[in-house]
Amino acid sequence: MSAILLAVVLAGVPLARQIVWLVAPGLPEGTARLAAALLAVMLPGVLFLSLGNLFYGLLNANNIFGPPALGPVVTNIFIIASILAGLRFGITAVAVGTLLGNIAAMVLQLPYLRRAGFTFRPALEFHHPGLRRACGLMLPVMVGTGIGCPRG
Repeated sequence: MSAILLAVVLAGVPLARQIVWLVAPGLPEGTARLAAALLAVMLPGVLFLSLGNLFYGLLNANNIFGPPALGPVVTNIFIIASILAGLRFGITAVAVGTLLGNIAAMVLQLPYLRRAGFTFRPALEFHHPGLRRACGLMLPVMVGTGIGCPRG
């Protein structure tokens, strides 16, 4: 999951303008440039948000509920502070604050994961039965989500 999200981030940041053009064609040039800049700032947050949510699930599965419950609170504190900073520094401050909030919420979980016995060793095990099962369960959800999304 991390490798795929990292690849999306590494590809998406330099392609932010093209992504904005693809998702929102016809935006005025200034608005499109701003949207691309904000996307480039916030896209790495997807990686941190996803890892944070994974960590929440791991902790909850080990009957540790406090730190995962605090994660969104930490994120929201950063977002609120960045909105206030945005009054002076502009909308980019809100994007940076959102990114920092996602990072902080993820980092908050790390000491509790270590105490619960989790170790961090990057590994690519494509033949792991858990990965096969996860992919098998993910496919129907992706298809169902795609079918349920109206196009307009």
